[in-house]
Amino acid sequence: MFANDDVPDHFDKNIADDTFLAHLDKMRKLRERLAALGQCVKNDDFAAIILSSLLECTTDSDQDKDKDKGKGKGKDKDKGKGKDNIWVSLWKSVSLLLLGAPSLGEIGKLKGKKFTELRDKLMERTKNLTVVSALAVSTTISFLTAPPPVTYAAWDNKVPYLFIGGACGSTIISTACGLGLIMYLGVITEDSIERIEGNFERSIAVALLVMPTVFLFVGEACGCIAWLVAVWYGNILWMKIVVTAVLFVCVVLVVILFLFFPNLC
Repeated sequence: MFANDDVPDHFDKNIADDTFLAHLDKMRKLRERLAALGQCVKNDDFAAIILSSLLECTTDSDQDKDKDKGKGKGKDKDKGKGKDNIWVSLWKSVSLLLLGAPSLGEIGKLKGKKFTELRDKLMERTKNLTVVSALAVSTTISFLTAPPPVTYAAWDNKVPYLFIGGACGSTIISTACGLGLIMYLGVITEDSIERIEGNFERSIAVALLVMPTVFLFVGEACGCIAWLVAVWYGNILWMKIVVTAVLFVCVVLVVILFLFFPNLC
């Protein structure tokens, strides 16, 4: 019969911890009960019981540790996947908004009626962009030529004037690229996409498809910056706060749109 402080020499001292001593207590009490009932158990049987109990505890603790490690790795993987998902969503949004399709390769995979429908949609989209760009050009030109009638925005300052000029130039380029893209889409066929093999040719095709939208966005960004700078060069505090807050909210909404836009399509 083993006592708590009477661990045999052939046992590894490293396992004589609280768990091991607790098992020895249980075995000792069990043996005392059996002795009181007139039954006896061999030492070998007790040794087997103790060792099996220790092995079960060790196995359970190892499994718990493995589970904890697995959970930790799973959390790290989830974090990595979350970051990857954000970039994937942004890239899909950029492709859908600028190109009008997930990629140039996806356009080339379409055949027959589906390709014709997509081409018609891209042409209609480009026509709308061209009209918007043309209207923006006329608006910005009238802004540049008219003297500012108010004092809350310093439109006659050099910085906002340059940004308004940049907006005008960007929308002019967007209009010209839109007209070129309309002519290109009018003659494009399935074979035309399949013949685009090299990276240089693909880059030219993608640039032609995205330039009207890109320059329209650049023009809008220049207009917004011109508004912000002109107001901050003005002399009314509440206008500065309101315009800055509105632009900030618009930027946040655009970022949210870019993240969730692929899920809406």
